[in-house]
Amino acid sequence: MRKPLFLLLWLLLACHISNAQVSRGGKPYSYSADLTEKITTQTIPSLSQENLRKEDEQREKQGLPLRVGIIFPTKYSLDNTGTWSTLSNGDRIWRLKIDAQGALATSLYYQDFHLPEGATLFVYNEDHTQLIGSYTSANNQEGGLFATEILKGNACIVEYYEPGSARGKGHFTISGVNNIYSDKIPEGRKDQQKDFGDAGSCNVNVNCPEGANWQNQKRAVARILLRLGSSAYLCTGALVNNARSDCKPYFLTANHCGSDASSSDFSQWIFYFNYEAPSCANPANEPVSNTITGCVQRARSGDTGEADGSDFQLLQFTSSIPASYNVYYAGWNANDVASPSGVTIHHPAGDIKKISTYTSPLTNDNFNTTGPPYTHWKAVWVQTQTNWSVTEGGSSGSPLFNSNGQIVGQLSGGPSSCTASAANKNDEYGKMSYNWTSNGTDILHQLKPWLDPDNTGILSLAGTNYPCGGDTTTPSCTDLYEPNNTLGTAYTITTDTDIRGTITTTSDSDYFRIVLGDTTLLAITLDNLGANFNFRLLSSTGAQLAASANTGTTPDSVLTTVAPGTYYVQVYGNNGAVYDSTCYRLFAHATIVGGCSDQLESNNTLATAATIAAGATLPALIASASDVDYYRITTTGTNTITVSLSNLPADYDVRLLSSTGSQLGASSNGGTNAETITYSGAAAGTYYVYIFGYNGAFNASKCYHLLVTTTPSVACTNSFEPNATQATAAAISVNTEINSQIASSTDVDWFKFSNTSAQPHIEVLLSNLPGDYDVYLYDSAGTQRGSSTNGSTTSERIVYNNAAVGTYYIRVIGYNGASSTTVCYKLTANISSTPKIAEVSKSRKTVDGELNVYPVPSTGKVYTEFSSMANRQQYITLTDMTGKVVYRKLYRIVVGHNRFEIVLPSSLQNGIYILSDGNTSRKVVLQR
Repeated sequence: MRKPLFLLLWLLLACHISNAQVSRGGKPYSYSADLTEKITTQTIPSLSQENLRKEDEQREKQGLPLRVGIIFPTKYSLDNTGTWSTLSNGDRIWRLKIDAQGALATSLYYQDFHLPEGATLFVYNEDHTQLIGSYTSANNQEGGLFATEILKGNACIVEYYEPGSARGKGHFTISGVNNIYSDKIPEGRKDQQKDFGDAGSCNVNVNCPEGANWQNQKRAVARILLRLGSSAYLCTGALVNNARSDCKPYFLTANHCGSDASSSDFSQWIFYFNYEAPSCANPANEPVSNTITGCVQRARSGDTGEADGSDFQLLQFTSSIPASYNVYYAGWNANDVASPSGVTIHHPAGDIKKISTYTSPLTNDNFNTTGPPYTHWKAVWVQTQTNWSVTEGGSSGSPLFNSNGQIVGQLSGGPSSCTASAANKNDEYGKMSYNWTSNGTDILHQLKPWLDPDNTGILSLAGTNYPCGGDTTTPSCTDLYEPNNTLGTAYTITTDTDIRGTITTTSDSDYFRIVLGDTTLLAITLDNLGANFNFRLLSSTGAQLAASANTGTTPDSVLTTVAPGTYYVQVYGNNGAVYDSTCYRLFAHATIVGGCSDQLESNNTLATAATIAAGATLPALIASASDVDYYRITTTGTNTITVSLSNLPADYDVRLLSSTGSQLGASSNGGTNAETITYSGAAAGTYYVYIFGYNGAFNASKCYHLLVTTTPSVACTNSFEPNATQATAAAISVNTEINSQIASSTDVDWFKFSNTSAQPHIEVLLSNLPGDYDVYLYDSAGTQRGSSTNGSTTSERIVYNNAAVGTYYIRVIGYNGASSTTVCYKLTANISSTPKIAEVSKSRKTVDGELNVYPVPSTGKVYTEFSSMANRQQYITLTDMTGKVVYRKLYRIVVGHNRFEIVLPSSLQNGIYILSDGNTSRKVVLQR
């Protein structure tokens, strides 16, 4: 078995590196000549958009790369189609129009591609608003495969110019036309007044202030238009440096980004560098980009094309990168050490380059499994100066940078989106430390042999510019905060953030605003100076409070105590000093003076609980890993009690207890997200609030804020009775909150509603619970499609995406006889055109849902549906009646509803088979 492996490795290592697959500019001959011949048109049939979008919604839930196009096979050559025009000097022009009906954009794939010296190839649209090319003999590749970039619109024209001296020497066949149907592609947008991509509006362009410190790293990142068989997908990745610093074009992305592509597919992958907005704002016109076509795979984490292990894939371009692209070969760190902060730079939904920021340390995690070994880093995105940037489909494979600007991981996926809750604005990145040697024992499953080819043992490497080994500083400073030349135009900054800027003229000054909420010891530093720059600290009215004016390029600093309020920092050149080749660095650090005074200690037990009043915000501390806080509140009458815990310095949780210490409600959001408990129908009496740090979380200097309010209860009127059976279910309006009641231990409430083809996705919400209530969802046949059975008074939620159009039923019950004659619950049946993200509560009482399989009998294709409480990988297996396995495939299961299409092998005979997910089995009857 060793010989074939050795031969394979030799072939990989001996790969030929050809000329760069870049366009040479210029214009087609037809732009300036009057060619009278009518251009031949080839038509590509339209796609079933509805079916594709349903498949893509399911793929997105499974964490698979963003599919944007279907490649239609063609055989358009210079000999069998198109129109030739012969010029007076004997040169020839060949043109072909391709109309992909219904496409938002197109791209083309070629085989047998050979252009002779002097020949050129262009692709453009009918109104000449977009032009790709020229391509020349420099673009010829071994193997004859090639691909051209995305062209917006459904129609494109291919124009080939051949000089008379090379007559008949050129040849190529357009072997595939990519029908780009997804509107998650910038060139395919339907509304030209909208932004270029379909990325969520919260995403931050890389040249916003958040990107000021990452101008090198951004130049390593590229968008990938990858081919995998008959489909096209979008991902992101980055150029990486190697220990030799020899500019070998290694490119790191995710294993699930098409790693099981064929060698011919890899030859037609297209990489887009420098596709970004020139400033923070979205540009009015589409920015240009620089492309490279073709790569080979060097290493990967697994062999299934999924997010196996740490989900890495290392590629090498089959062409060198032109110096004019100004790329950067990113550094990396393979130590298993959590970075305290950093960013990811990516192309969400294939949009222009974006940047997302994390400011809390990365944490160990896994993408599909639990417990060690930990293959992934979990990064939690935060709100920054411009917005709350996240990641989306198309960001897969993007690099995660540590605080030193080195790659420490690549994106597998996660729940983040612009509309996700703060607790879900996080993602999973395969660890560089695990990529290094932990995915396998051979060099096809390790990064180390490629990035440390001489086995030096280094685990950390800086990035480099081209030519490799050169200076990594940016040749000039881009000031992203202008205009900020007056107090009125000052740019608001946050503490503990590097601010990079420059003074470019003798009259230039930079103003920055800092808002402080506490009495603070403020430390400000100005360094990395190219000239004699100084700064002043000003009050809210512009009066000088402090200043530093050291001579030359000596750093300046100020340390002073200030009261809560607004302050300004003015940076200026001494005696008109200017310097724009290097960015200065301005850094402000704030330390709260005196910390937080916790006046209600000791209150660490129920017996020593501190008495508080409703309606007043209380600051207090969790000062150690063992510290807990109890508070006592007394009410009169019947009330709704609301407990709000905010301003959290760490992951704190809260519970509401009865007078005997029994739990009535709880809130346990992750991270520093605020906690809220609402408890309805609280009778007059004494209640306790219990606050603690999750897993020993604490902060000895920063207070949390506790607010308890009481609202007198209003009598509940139940207008939907009788509705105790499915037959008597009360009809309710969708997307409308209703009030109803479980009035006794035997009471059950049924409701019905309908979804539509335009809004098939269903979300059921049950809240304001006076007791432990549960909710179930059924289709019109009475089959259960979802349930939510959280404990205590925690709200309930069911998500059922891609539901068949029809009538659905909701059943609400009290768990173990829970009921209330005074308090109404709130119920909403939402339907939408976009799928909902399913979440699972820590207090859920049930396990995964059962397996449903249909249609029975089947003619060769079956669908399986089930619900899951966790993300995982699961084999779906089909056996015949003797127990022989006839079909087995690994699927990615996601939290919530899952639906898979299974195409039965054509070799199967009619009969009965058993389909199993490892826990549940169902019968499949095949009748072709």
